[in-house]
Order: sequence, then structure tokens, then C-alpha cells
Amino acid sequence: MLEDKDGEYPKQPRAYDDLDSPGMPREDPCRATVIFSLVCLASILASGGLIIGVGPFIYRMVEDGYFSDRCDEGDDGCAAQYDAMTPIFDGGFQIMTWLSCVAGILLRAWGPRINATLGLALLTAGCRLIATATTEDGAGWWMFGYGIIGGGGNFLYISSFHFVYLFANPGVPIGILGGIFSVSGMMFMFLNIPGVTISSFFTGYFYLALILTVLVAIFFPDRPIRPRHIYKVTRPTLKYVDFTSTCKSLCRGDVLAAVKESRSNTREMSAKSPRNIREISEKFLRNIPRRTD
Repeated sequence: MLEDKDGEYPKQPRAYDDLDSPGMPREDPCRATVIFSLVCLASILASGGLIIGVGPFIYRMVEDGYFSDRCDEGDDGCAAQYDAMTPIFDGGFQIMTWLSCVAGILLRAWGPRINATLGLALLTAGCRLIATATTEDGAGWWMFGYGIIGGGGNFLYISSFHFVYLFANPGVPIGILGGIFSVSGMMFMFLNIPGVTISSFFTGYFYLALILTVLVAIFFPDRPIRPRHIYKVTRPTLKYVDFTSTCKSLCRGDVLAAVKESRSNTREMSAKSPRNIREISEKFLRNIPRRTD
């Protein structure tokens, strides 16, 4: 590498270097709206907010008979069955939290394309795990699949916020994208459709996530969009990836402290979780007509 005029080596460019150049034109508003709408659609379909659709998911698990061996014969949706499913959600949300912390760190070192693609790959794997899981696999297998669906989705979600800079005033787009996380949880409402099972739903979602993974790998930029920059489709590259800074960031003391605090909070909540899960399920099931066959 050549030295500059001061005898120093130039710094290696990184994905989140300051890219703002006042002389550059802004994106066309109509084009920006179309691009941002597609990003929002992808986030609705595959953000970490998917797994907040707990009610429909529990309802369908009960209807499909998962962990029903904990109940007496003929009993449907007993307390023991709900208790057996509780670790799925306790651990699943914890996995999502940990992965979301990592996603924010890696985004700066890797850039949005690699980060989002990696996240969707995790989400795809999680859908496959849930689609093929059985009661005999145990709650841990379900928990891992559920968790990486949420965590992987947040890799995409966090990597999408730079698209707000397509607009001269990013305030409204930020608000829209922020609200999409909760909207994403409504996707699990499709589990209420008669004839849809856990296996069929997540098999379909596996293929949907696979398609999204390919599209994001092609169309997401390697470097984030900054104010006064125009979106362009570019070839994937690794020249902005800084593995040294990535390792240093992951090993920082405040990151480890955040993980420990998160684990502590989860332990405090775990004692209340079985009752809370049953309360959520009972309220949800009261509004759903029961099967009479």
C-alpha cells in the first residue's frame, strides 16, 4: 500500500465511512418511494417482529397436538401443555435479543448487504427447523428455531433503516419503518386459517424466506445510503469488510455486560412466564371457534 504525502498509510475504507457529499443530487421522490416501499414489504414479511405473533402460534400448536402428551386423555390445551411450550418463547425471545445486539455491531463492520443476507439465511433455517420439528424433539429445538427466526429477521430489519436517506426528510420514513416491526407479527395470523398447520405454514415461509435471501443479496447495497446519495444496484464485494474491527467490537466490555444484564432480566421474568403464556393463550382462544370433529 502506498504512503500519502505525510508519510502515513491511508485508512482502509469501511462500509460506514462518512459518505455525505453536498454536491451530489438527491434521489427522485417517486423512485425513492418505490424502493422504500419494497424495503418495507420485505421487513413486514421477514423482520424479527414475526415472533411477537405468539397468540396464533400457540393456538395452532395446541390445535395440531404438539406437547399434548402432557395432558390427560381427551384434554385439550391443559396447563401442563402450556408449561411445556413456555421455554420456546422464553428462550426464543432471548435468542432474538442476543442476535439483535450482534446485528447492530456487525452492520457497521460488514455493511447492509452481508448483514441482511446473513440474517435472512438464519430466518430461512429457523423456518425449516419449525416446519420439521416434532414433540419428540423437545422444547429446546423449537426454541432455537423460533429464536433465529426473530434474530435473523432483525438482521434484515436493522439493515434497512439507511434507506430512509433516500428522502430529503427522513423523519416520516423512520416512523413508518419503526412501526413495521409490530405489523410483522400479524403474519402469524395466517395460522388461524382452517387447514393451515404449523408444518405447512413454515414450509411455505421457508421458500418465501429463501427467495427474499436471494433478492436481498442482489439488490441491497454494500455501503449504506447516505443523505444526497442515489441508490444503485452494484455487484457484491468484500472490500469494505473489516474483520479486525468486527472481532474487537464483539469483544468489547460493554457488549458482554449487556448480554449478562439481558440474561439476568430473563431469569427474573421466567418465573412469571408460564402464567403469562396461559393468560395470553386463554384470551386468544376465547375468540376462536373450537373444532368440533
